[in-house]
Amino acid sequence: QSTGRDILMLFLGSTSHGDTEVRQRIAQQCNSYNNASVCISYNPRSGTKNGATYDLSTKGRSVFCLEPAGDSPYRKSLSDSITYGCIPVLFSNLTNEVAPWHWEKWREAGRVLVPRDAF
Repeated sequence: QSTGRDILMLFLGSTSHGDTEVRQRIAQQCNSYNNASVCISYNPRSGTKNGATYDLSTKGRSVFCLEPAGDSPYRKSLSDSITYGCIPVLFSNLTNEVAPWHWEKWREAGRVLVPRDAF
């Protein structure tokens, strides 16, 4: 059965702010696959990538959305991922604790938490 999701992993964001170490590692690893069906790392402010543009609707085509910490524990992209049905992959315990009213009852089953230090 097709899920309509043709991208395994997606990172929409910049590598120059927030947790830059994790963001740069995500971008590097995504780019190393050299396969847009496996992983896309894209900075929406940079224009096109390989002739394509990606926007929030790309989250609706992705299974996992990679959500490294931003400038604060809360990251708007986390809400965008949940809205589009993309499973958030978090790299920060602080991000994991944001917005309990939004997803507290199903957070454990609705996200993947990767220990930052292990990553």
